[in-house]
Parts: sequence; C-alpha cells; structure tokens
Amino acid sequence: MKKETITVEVPAQTLHVEHARCPSGHSLMDPRKMISGFAAVKVLLRQGGRRGTGYLDPVLGSFQNQSEIDVPEGEIVEMLCPTCQVSLQTESETCPICYAPMFAISLPNGGTLKGCMRNGCHRHKLLLVEAAAQRETLRGGDHIQMLM
Repeated sequence: MKKETITVEVPAQTLHVEHARCPSGHSLMDPRKMISGFAAVKVLLRQGGRRGTGYLDPVLGSFQNQSEIDVPEGEIVEMLCPTCQVSLQTESETCPICYAPMFAISLPNGGTLKGCMRNGCHRHKLLLVEAAAQRETLRGGDHIQMLM
C-alpha cells in the first residue's frame, strides 16, 4: 500500500505519551513517578561507565527529564529498557541537528517516538503510522490527548 507522509504541527506541550514500550514489548511507563502531571517514561541510562535510572518527561515539547546520574550537557547517553536491557538506540538514524544517535520508543498502533541521545539536544519526532487507529482523539480544554 502506498503511504503519504504529512507533517502536522501542534502547540508544544499539548500531547503526552501514555503507553510506551521497548522493542521487546515491555512497558516503559512508571505510574509511581510523575513528571508534568503524568506517568514518566522510565529508562536505564549508561554514560561514561555509570548506570542509573532516568525518567523522561512524557509531555512532548517539555523536557523536565530526571536522572539518577549526572549527564553533562552535550554528552551522549545510552538508553536501555529497565526490564530486559535492550538498547533503545535506532539502527542507523542520527540526529539531523547534532548527528548523535537517536532512540526510539514504541507507541500503540505502530507509532514511534524518536529523540536525540545527546543531553541538551531537544530534537524529537512523533511518527503515527496508522491514522485509522489514531482517530480516537479526545479534546479537553486547551489540550489534545491522543491515545499513545
């Protein structure tokens, strides 16, 4: 089936991730850790021989990430699933801004959230693959919530 690529711009901080999984299918959501009012995306971080838990802000365009290890600005950090420790790094994609590796988190219905692994680079993109499955969009106040 032929597919078209479209770009949709939404205001920053109006979408949030509710269901994130590693490539092996393990949930990355941690309802015990809240960031920006929502369950955080939990990952295992490795950088410079150090390891620790990291919590990614689930709100797209908000970068209130938290980490057990101090990662210096500009350094690349490896991200792994905290359950099975599979790498979240993409096979061949690099950041178009700083050329660092990218990570990928699986979303429902074939969607993917990709982001730069360099601390301080805020390049990210959301890929929604199956539009029919993504039509379950809820509007509430000023926020648009997609089932992700």
